[in-house]
Amino acid sequence: MSLNESPFVTYRSILVDGGYSAAGFLQAFAMAMYAGGANPMDASGLRNLDDQHMRAFQEMAAWFRRHGEGDPDFVEVCKAIKEKRAAYARHIKSHLDEILEADPDQYEGGRDEHRSSVSWYRAEHQRNIEKRWID
Repeated sequence: MSLNESPFVTYRSILVDGGYSAAGFLQAFAMAMYAGGANPMDASGLRNLDDQHMRAFQEMAAWFRRHGEGDPDFVEVCKAIKEKRAAYARHIKSHLDEILEADPDQYEGGRDEHRSSVSWYRAEHQRNIEKRWID
């Protein structure tokens, strides 16, 4: 990264589209800087970062320290993360609603699979509510 390129541009694909634990940690870090009250984070994931993700973390922290929360690249990435999370939460809720409307006897896999699916999707929906990704 050059001194003039925002790490929020450099690491945008990780921050917006990364679906693995180190990416999740960096996403949580960005959102905690963006709106910490609404997006608290567990910092224990820091110990699991490899060198590349640790470098991204350090660059993000240094950039934010210099440019603050009004930096347009930072704001754009955080809004994209927020929308991606909201879209995921809406998808989970929609799928939960479909499963709840389904006849358990006609559900693929039968009643036990229906019960298991309802349980998982309800729990995931509840986590999304707790994380404030959906109302």
